[in-house]
Amino acid sequence: MIKQGVRLVGLQPQMVLAYVIIRPILEKYGQEPVITSISDGKHSKNSRHYIGYGMDLRSRDVNPEDIPQATLEMKEALGSEFYIAFEVNHFHIQWNSSPC
Repeated sequence: MIKQGVRLVGLQPQMVLAYVIIRPILEKYGQEPVITSISDGKHSKNSRHYIGYGMDLRSRDVNPEDIPQATLEMKEALGSEFYIAFEVNHFHIQWNSSPC
């Protein structure tokens, strides 16, 4: 699911694959997988969001005690080319490898 107003302009295929892979993990923890930001919103100056390699996902329905485990499971599922972090009120996913 995509939150209303999220801009998909420039979304890279790696991020679509990441969403497909982590979707069942979020559902396991009671969170409907909702993309809350891609190339929209305010991010750091050099954020990978602006080039389609960053994505934020809703976390509000995940029990706070489960956040570390859910984050770890996403990291394991996506592998070393992705960076995954919980940032205050959402999960941030980004692809870190250089495009071919």
